[in-house]
Amino acid sequence: MKNRKLYLTISYIVFLSIITLLISLLADYDLIKMDPLTTGAAFLASMPYVQVGNLIWQQPSSSVFIFDLGIFIIVFGVKMLKVKGRNLSSKWWGISMIFWGVSAIFAGVSYQAFGYQLKCVGNTYANFTDWFEIMYLLFTGTSICLLVFGMSYCTAVGKTRKVMQMIALISLPTYALLLTVGSIAGIQFLVSYELLCIFFMWHFIVFFVLNVKNYRVGIDREMNKKFIVTWLLFLALNFLYYVYYLSGLAPILYQNTGVWFNQNDLLHVLMIGWFIYMYLALPKSISDREEDELK
Repeated sequence: MKNRKLYLTISYIVFLSIITLLISLLADYDLIKMDPLTTGAAFLASMPYVQVGNLIWQQPSSSVFIFDLGIFIIVFGVKMLKVKGRNLSSKWWGISMIFWGVSAIFAGVSYQAFGYQLKCVGNTYANFTDWFEIMYLLFTGTSICLLVFGMSYCTAVGKTRKVMQMIALISLPTYALLLTVGSIAGIQFLVSYELLCIFFMWHFIVFFVLNVKNYRVGIDREMNKKFIVTWLLFLALNFLYYVYYLSGLAPILYQNTGVWFNQNDLLHVLMIGWFIYMYLALPKSISDREEDELK
């Protein structure tokens, strides 16, 4: 069993390395342009930026928020890996969070700090995406699949655990292949955030349902209560993100006061608070359910 798990792990590492190599060598980002077509000047006109020589650093404050978030998530992941005992849940959580933190840094490079350099320089019209955004999508998908493994060990047993893990094992390579095709062939939907959500975000609903079920029947109530709070906070911060985005307050604030604080900034600040809660609440509480069956 241990050898099988080792071979499976190595196979996925090799597979993801090949996917990354194919995207790095063959992706053609010029095939997909922003809609509507956007010049570099128009791209920069809607946001603050700092120019140092030929380098444009856009949204400086936003970059600080997202890079701080990414670093803190990695620190949280390392803390989860240091949980003592034979605790597979915390180990998978830790690896997942490290991938999540790296994906946040990839996102910050493209969406916040250097989007103009990556999408506009050398182009008449801005590209829709770039290598860093594709890596953000790939690493985020990987992180969620790893999180499914972590949650399967602390919230499920038997067939439910096996189904959760099998879905994760199938979802990741399927999504990675679609992402590769989209990058090479220039198919916008395949490299979009919307596809990422379709593939992976519903897992959080499954987590919530399992935690509520376990809490109601008295299985490790303290741990499941903290997970329930975790997912409710996640729902709340996403709700506030969309409220702020749909309100249209961010551009009004920037135009009237020069203060830049858009919906992504709000999300990232709230997520820092969310991860602080998890950093304080989860490492001492998380444990494998019916650990004896794992031996």
